[in-house]
Amino acid sequence: MTINKTYIMNITSSIYILIAVSFCTASANESSVPREKGNLATRVKINTKNIDVMERKILKSKAKLNKVVVEFSGTVMDVNENIADLAVRIQNTTEDVNGAVLEIDGKVNDSNQVIADLGRQIKKTAEELNGDVLRLDEKITNADVGVEGKFVELNEEIADIGGQLNATTDDLNDLDGAVTGVEEKIEVLNGDVLELDEKFTNADVDVEGKVTKLNEEIADLGGKLNTTTDDLNDIDEVVTGLEEKYDGAVTSLEEKIELLEEALEVSHNDLDEAVTGLEEKHDGAVTGLEEKIKLLEDALEVALKVEEIQFRGVASQSTTYPSSNYPTYEAVHCNDGAKNVREKCHTNQGDADPWWKLSFTNDVVINRIVLYVDNARQYTAGNRLSILSTTGTIVWEHTIEKEEKRVYVIAVPNVAGQYVKIDKAVNGYIIMSEMVVFGRYD
Repeated sequence: MTINKTYIMNITSSIYILIAVSFCTASANESSVPREKGNLATRVKINTKNIDVMERKILKSKAKLNKVVVEFSGTVMDVNENIADLAVRIQNTTEDVNGAVLEIDGKVNDSNQVIADLGRQIKKTAEELNGDVLRLDEKITNADVGVEGKFVELNEEIADIGGQLNATTDDLNDLDGAVTGVEEKIEVLNGDVLELDEKFTNADVDVEGKVTKLNEEIADLGGKLNTTTDDLNDIDEVVTGLEEKYDGAVTSLEEKIELLEEALEVSHNDLDEAVTGLEEKHDGAVTGLEEKIKLLEDALEVALKVEEIQFRGVASQSTTYPSSNYPTYEAVHCNDGAKNVREKCHTNQGDADPWWKLSFTNDVVINRIVLYVDNARQYTAGNRLSILSTTGTIVWEHTIEKEEKRVYVIAVPNVAGQYVKIDKAVNGYIIMSEMVVFGRYD
């Protein structure tokens, strides 16, 4: 906000009005006093004199007021300049904040990209697992089809054996009919024998011829009986062969059934092993993804906590190079935020063991150190950078590369310590512009 002359004139007018009101009030108070007896001309003269005095006082007050207004105007101009300077600082701070916000947005976008990549990897793994399951299901279906085919073949073999048994039964029925025919012939022969016996009894004529003829017939019948016996033996052998063939077929069938049962058991075992392997693979993949997500979450949490912490430490150095000009070469110039080559820390000539150290009140976790060097870069290249514990023991150290640079960015593997130190000066001095320490101040 700018205070202008109109505002000042308004204040001045208000002061004049207050003076006039005070004067009128005094006049009114004076008129309220009872008039004293006397010459009217004398009272007029006295009032005129009072008015002149009052006018002089007003003019004098006006002069003082104008002087105050002039001084106030100067003060207002100074205030306006301070306000303008403050506005510039606010603008610069806003730009810095906007830059930091953009940087954070970039990190968040990078994290979102990593999470998206993980999601795609999970989806790909799930698709691969689904493909494995589909292929396994296809193998199971093919195995079921193969088993069904084997059962069909087995049923066909059983039907074939049944047909052979039916044919054997028909042969046995035919043999039974032949035996029945032979028995009928024997009965007929018995009847003939009885008739012949009756003829021998009734007549003795030609007994010998008939006996001979009868013996011939009996012999012929004996031959027929022998032939019939041979046929029966052949039939018995056929039946025995059929029984052996049937027993062999049944044994072969039982063996095939046993082999099928063993094959089915092996298939089921292979299937169980395959399913177990897929489950273990799936569980291992899910566990691996969960571990990666946890590591990413931990890394993101650590990254969000990282900040510049060198301002929380106290800088010191072994000696200070004398200087009559400003700025001096004190140790504090290397952690004051100024990265220009004019403000720097500088040890003194003849220092046998020059060093610069940043001390914290307790342990901090450090993951990056950035060194800004002035034009005399040979006094930083090759020096030793170390982190020390509370007891002063070195817990991490790094030799700065010998290539002369304006800025050195040094990664630190999340080391906990209380002191950061630069020593082992290659060229006899420690000269820097700024040290920036990134980490967590727990």
